[in-house]
Amino acid sequence: MNGGLRKLNDYLLAGAGVIGLMATGAPEAKAQQNLQQIQAHIVQRQATIKALQKQVRRLRRKLLRPNRPPQIPGGRAISTCR
Repeated sequence: MNGGLRKLNDYLLAGAGVIGLMATGAPEAKAQQNLQQIQAHIVQRQATIKALQKQVRRLRRKLLRPNRPPQIPGGRAISTCR
């Protein structure tokens, strides 16, 4: 999963570079504004990626945890047999 996310980040950075090159004909202030918007977008995507990674780790732990009977207050397992 990390390889794919790293690749996405590389594409976002490459896109920012291309847009920066295309903005050379635009006034300096506009190019700077575009770059800042792109950087903010990249930061936002990275935060989303980190949140998704955290969610995946949590779900993996939950799925790999052995099945245990539900607990009631006091630490005793609820019996499912009658």
